[in-house]
Amino acid sequence: MDAGAEDAVFYSIYPGLPAGASDGDTLIQLQRLRDDCLAVASPLVRGYIWQHAQFDLQVALSAPPSHREPAFSGDEEPAARCDPGLPLVYGRTRYGHNLEDEWFVVYLLYEISRRIPGVYIRVWDSDGEFLLIEAAYAIPRWLKPENSQNRVFISQGSLHILPLPTSPAHVGLSLANPTLAEAVRVLSSGSVDTRASEGVQAAIGRKLEGYPERSRKNMHRVRCKVPLSVAQVLKHEPQLVALAVEAFYTRDHDAMAAASRMEKFLRGGQDEIVTVAVCLSKAMYAQLKQQVFQAPRIYPAEGQDDIGVKLACGFEMMYWERSNFQDEQAVGKTFRKGLEARGYFKDLLEGSKEHRQLLDAAFASYRETETFSRIREAMQVPAKRIDEILALEHKAEDFMNVDIPESDDDSWLYRGEDELTSAMQERQKEMDAHDKKSGAKTLAPVVEGEFDPSELTKTMKSFVDKISSFEGAEVPKNDEPVSMDLENFMQELKTALKLDNERAGNLQSGSSDSDSGEDDEDGDLSKGDDDFMEEYSDAIQHELKNSSVSKTFAQPDVSRASGSASTSATATGDDNLPVDVDLNLLKNLLDSYSSQQGLPGPASNVLGMMGMQLPDDKEEHKRKTRRK
Repeated sequence: MDAGAEDAVFYSIYPGLPAGASDGDTLIQLQRLRDDCLAVASPLVRGYIWQHAQFDLQVALSAPPSHREPAFSGDEEPAARCDPGLPLVYGRTRYGHNLEDEWFVVYLLYEISRRIPGVYIRVWDSDGEFLLIEAAYAIPRWLKPENSQNRVFISQGSLHILPLPTSPAHVGLSLANPTLAEAVRVLSSGSVDTRASEGVQAAIGRKLEGYPERSRKNMHRVRCKVPLSVAQVLKHEPQLVALAVEAFYTRDHDAMAAASRMEKFLRGGQDEIVTVAVCLSKAMYAQLKQQVFQAPRIYPAEGQDDIGVKLACGFEMMYWERSNFQDEQAVGKTFRKGLEARGYFKDLLEGSKEHRQLLDAAFASYRETETFSRIREAMQVPAKRIDEILALEHKAEDFMNVDIPESDDDSWLYRGEDELTSAMQERQKEMDAHDKKSGAKTLAPVVEGEFDPSELTKTMKSFVDKISSFEGAEVPKNDEPVSMDLENFMQELKTALKLDNERAGNLQSGSSDSDSGEDDEDGDLSKGDDDFMEEYSDAIQHELKNSSVSKTFAQPDVSRASGSASTSATATGDDNLPVDVDLNLLKNLLDSYSSQQGLPGPASNVLGMMGMQLPDDKEEHKRKTRRK
């Protein structure tokens, strides 16, 4: 995928075309399918303002490189991922900061699959199979990113997941990653039950609930004053407001310079100001509302409406960037960043002669490419459309004496906390249901007096002893008793110590006269090793005794120990008492938990994974009560 894929959703629609058709016939059928799909979507998207670009579809005999799905990072590019696939109708929609656009696209794809039989739809974004991510608590356990390629489809208004082959009936289905042709063949044959479970369908259904009416609620209408030219463009192409907001939100010094002149949409300060109602997405309105911006000096004082000024300047910036795309000043931003990322300029200082020569050479080569011509043509389309609209006859009277509704209430902009809390509660319900189904422990409230610190240390030790890998640690569940084969253990120990059965027997029964010399030599070596380790241990103890390391550990209260041992330790002044591991573990966990002050943190997360919960900090609770 290309660089713009980070905030985009991709979709491919595969028809069940007969084999052996010519390319010409295939393209004709694909074009018909595209028209049918747009006929389904058009009534549903009428009046909707997309964050960047409208929902659209194209046809191709195979997916272009920019539309192919990224390979899972843990794979070595299997052939199924590199296969361009089948003839398709495809599209891409940038959603940017407005995730509602992504789910609206999914809703449209579901509607297309319901109304047009025999189509199989794939959808993904930069995160991969985001539908599976949404239904993570309901999908089969075997389904992972590394084997989900070409397994997830939308068909007949439901989500379908190709299962792993489990019987000879699944002939032709690859175990790891089926090809697109293979997957579509299995889906169209109906020989395998591919419909996902009701839990998966319900999880996706919750995200699509309320559409298409929900898409209207994502819109915000604002009454504002804008130059006549801006009003004329919005009257004929209301979707262009998205490009204007984006240009304003991502403005740089060059764009600000263009806005200071306002040559296109204010004609040097001579254009009239009119009042209009502009429809934007809530995300666009927030992007404009939260920006601090001062109107250019050329802007007339009577028209300095906050949203109106920002929109007018956004249109000016957008038009300048689009119409001047062939200029190196405009096209070079992204191009230069790409060269720098690849180390093209090495360590040359920007603006130096050598740096400039390399940039000119690269830019000259780029201008000759088909990619540059195609991008330039696409970038200039909005500017050309604006020129066409402004060439039409228009006057200020067209926008006067018109009933203009008041602006929508924007209090939603300041109460996002309630929506976030509601979303978190919904997710918590899913997690609780999943834990209950899988038999995992749930955290019960801690009753005062029932908390056992020794149980905490035992559980933590068990957690540490469990196997961990790059996929995470295995949380102990205490569902199976621990057993050990003593005979095998001793045999493995003998092997590790390089003791064969004969020598082990000699050690048990005593040495013979012929082997006594060798045993003496071994004894001398063993004695030498013991002496070295003893000296080494004494040296370490001496170093630690002169340091403050021992003071970092919590020590048990010696006054409560037995009288003789306590008196002896106190008299010798020995600070290097044996470290009580359980005591220090418990102290560190409690300190970490207390420092969280009731908020999420590492201590509560780890304890939660182990199914444990600590009691509230009474002192902290008292302090909070006093503050109130």
